[in-house]
Amino acid sequence: MNKPPIDLEISRSIAVIRFCKPKERNPLAKRTLDVFEEILTGLKIKPDLNAIIVTGTDDVFLSGADIRELKNLDSQSAIEFSRRGQLLTNALGTLPQLTIAAINGYCMGGGYALSASGTFPDRVVVAASFHGGGPAAFP
Repeated sequence: MNKPPIDLEISRSIAVIRFCKPKERNPLAKRTLDVFEEILTGLKIKPDLNAIIVTGTDDVFLSGADIRELKNLDSQSAIEFSRRGQLLTNALGTLPQLTIAAINGYCMGGGYALSASGTFPDRVVVAASFHGGGPAAFP
């Protein structure tokens, strides 16, 4: 069976969302976005959670869109894919819980945007190691 691209661990009042496809550099592929959306929807309605930590696996946080999937999109599908990524980034940034981006390595493109979602002081970004970058401005 194919392992899900994201693991969710909940312990007491803390949830950890772990992207777990490090050999592929944790791309934000369609399947990953589907699972991420399900997780965010579920966590939004959990009043017993105080914090959500988003992290990667090994030396990879997130690498952004999956280039293998992008090359197969027409212009309308590409716009929809981009909007969906922006909506999910905004959904993470507006969760009622404290959200922490625990950056553990490569962090590029959409992964960089995701790590910077939300507004301070309700958001914390922690970088144990950081390799990468992203767009100069976020939506």
